[in-house]
Amino acid sequence: MPRVLHPGADLVAPYQQGQLDSLCGLYAVINAIRVVHAPKHPLSGKMSRHLFHAGAKALMSASGSRQALHQGMSAGRQYKLAKVLMRTPALASLPPLQLREKRPRLRSRSDLELFVRKTIGRGAVLLVDLEGRLSHHTVIIGLSNQRLLLCDSSGMRFVYASTIARADDRLSFRQIASVPHLTHASHRDAATLPCTWSERLLTHSRQGIHCQAGNTSLSL
Repeated sequence: MPRVLHPGADLVAPYQQGQLDSLCGLYAVINAIRVVHAPKHPLSGKMSRHLFHAGAKALMSASGSRQALHQGMSAGRQYKLAKVLMRTPALASLPPLQLREKRPRLRSRSDLELFVRKTIGRGAVLLVDLEGRLSHHTVIIGLSNQRLLLCDSSGMRFVYASTIARADDRLSFRQIASVPHLTHASHRDAATLPCTWSERLLTHSRQGIHCQAGNTSLSL
């Protein structure tokens, strides 16, 4: 049969998710939770959609958060959003999650690589906000040949450690892991902290914040 093609098809490229919205912060949290649970408790598509709906609803209902849908969100707002998702009924039957924050001193690419290697070695993944150059929330899931491997909503597979291990990039880390022995840490908002680097940790822990069905509303 002869080929049939609309005359406009060759004149435009399709938009991809993220090009017209700024929901990479929400996608990053969901992807990080999926990676953490994947070895023993993989999330179904239905569960992931539930997390997305809960996150979008929280952003729409919270005062001052609707702009995050089209302007993006700060690390602090993403942190609060993660707490909302941790309390959703979709995760109630899974091992509890714990949210932690740390702020390591990373002065060089080697420091960053060592930090990532130790984090992955503990069963954790990293949420990172690539501000400035990329202005994008993503998830670091590994390290190989000076590349930070990603689970990314825009399709990026990696970024070079040397391109983001710079003080002027003002990176902010959150961590997600399944390390039962970790203890609960302070839930400070990274947006209020002057330090260049921050990390937050979401872990399976009996001593942590338990994910139970209930009200998912939270001031964002």
